Formats: sequence, C-alpha cells, structure tokens
Amino acid sequence: MLPLGIEEIKPIKITNEGVYFIGKEFRKQIDKKKLSPSMINAINQSPGEWALSTFVEPLVRIEEPIYFARGHWFHSTMEEHFANPNRSINTLKEDFKNVTLGEPFFSQPPKDNPKQYLELSKDIENKKWMTDCINGFIKLNEMENLEDKKIAHIYDKGQTKDGIEFFATANFEGVTNSVLGFVDCIFEEEGGFGIVDWKTGKYHKGDEGYQLQQTLYAMMLESSGFTVSKASLMFPIGLPNKPVVEKIDILNEKVRQEVMDNVKKADNELEKAKNNNYFFPFRRFKWNSWETFLTGNGTAYKPQIHEDKLFQLVDTSEII
Repeated sequence: MLPLGIEEIKPIKITNEGVYFIGKEFRKQIDKKKLSPSMINAINQSPGEWALSTFVEPLVRIEEPIYFARGHWFHSTMEEHFANPNRSINTLKEDFKNVTLGEPFFSQPPKDNPKQYLELSKDIENKKWMTDCINGFIKLNEMENLEDKKIAHIYDKGQTKDGIEFFATANFEGVTNSVLGFVDCIFEEEGGFGIVDWKTGKYHKGDEGYQLQQTLYAMMLESSGFTVSKASLMFPIGLPNKPVVEKIDILNEKVRQEVMDNVKKADNELEKAKNNNYFFPFRRFKWNSWETFLTGNGTAYKPQIHEDKLFQLVDTSEII
C-alpha cells in the first residue's frame, strides 16, 4: 500500500486526445516494434486505436475473437497441406484432420495450446465454417489449378526456404523502421514468383486495401532481389457459396507510390509518438472501438475485455 496522499502511477494514461505509454516495459515493446502491412493500415487510421489494440487488448480481452481463431485454423491447414511433399487434393482431408487433432506432420501446432483446433471443431458453427472454407478451397483449386503449382524454394539470407508462410523483411529508403510480414504461399511462375494470400473473411469488391497489401509484399520481396510476376488474394468463402480470386496488378506505378507513401506515413507516426513521450493520438474512424468505449467519441462496439483488468493498467482521470 502506498503512503497516504501518494497516488499510484499507472503505466498508461488516456485522454480525450489519445494515449500516453508511461511504463518502461510498454515503451520497450514499442521501441522494438517493426512495421507490417496490417499495422501500417491501422496506425495510419488512428495511432491511439492501434496502440491500445496492439499492446493493451491482449492483456485484458476475455478471449481471442473467434474470427482470429478460425483464421489460424484454416491457415494452419493450408500450411500443412502445401508442405506435404505428396500434396494432392486427395491428401487434403488427411492434412486437415492432422492439423485439427494437433498432430501435423509437416508444420507446427499452436505453441500455447496444441489442441486449440480440436476444441474449436467441437462447436457446430465452427465446424460448419471450416467445412465451408475447405469446400471453397477445393473450388479455388479447380479455378486456379493450385495442386499443379510448385512451391518456390527460396535462397534467402544463406538458407533455402520453402515459400510457405515465408517471412519477408525489407528496409526502404527514407524509412526508419524495417517492414516485415509473412507471405502465405509463394509459387514458381513463369517470369518469377507468384504470391498468394488466403483471406477467410468476406470479399468486398473495390477494397483498395487488397491491392495495397499484395503490392507491398511484392515490393518487399523485390528489395531482396527476387522477381514477382503474379499476385492474388484468395477468399474460400468470399461470397455466399462462392470463392473469389482477386488478381492484383503489382506493377501499377500509381499504387506503388501510394504504398510507399503509406509506409512512410506509418513510420513517421511511430517515430513521432516515440519522440513525444510515447503519445499516440486518436484519429476519428468509424471502427475505433477503444476510442468509443473510453471517450464516447464514436459509435463502434466496445472491445470484449475484462474492465477490472483494464482499469488496473490505465489512468482515465483526464477524460472529460
């Protein structure tokens, strides 16, 4: 217990304008943070919302959102399937079974809970969702001849790696922080690599984020000396009863410039926050659930969190 009249200093202070990270451990985490395609989009929309979602929400949320858990399940199945040296559409059922049981042969089960997917499969809605995804992938295979494509073997940083969940990094001129991310699949294609990203959500036609993300991945691989000739996003359940393939024009110079502008803007937001007492401002955006919950500025749903845990970490005394 603190002496009478001395208040505990909490590691995070929230005001109507944004979020201050005061605690040393949080500041260390922020200092280590690198850029990623998803982070670039989020921090540019609202630095404060991104910071709370990244550093605070994992500590206080009730459980991982179901769409994250389901997405990991599907991605793990794809990783196992494409790593199978005898891969064919006929091995898909067995690959899926092994991943679900937490006993994959060619990939790794979740570290925290190897039986996570088995637990998910016991829920009828989760099971139906995954069945729809697998059936959607079978249709994608028919559309794109995926089983005939050869996974790229990539010589990178002194090692030969398979193009499955490939860890890509890049350092761009004029950008302080490195950019990193995982490319779901890299195939050998005529004239270079073909990159594929699995999307387990719904497809939104005309979403420019699709093109920006895959173009950034292509630019990251190019920065390491690789040639990328094709890129696509594949949605096994993108539309009702119909998978979707979104082909990306990764050579579009206008898009490439927009990608670079976004990277530099995100880099500047991160550096500016660190140089301003680790202050991340709120910027009004319709999906700002944290800002809506804490300040009342917005209409988004509140985050699913343990409020008692949150208020042990954050000081909200300056919110009006």
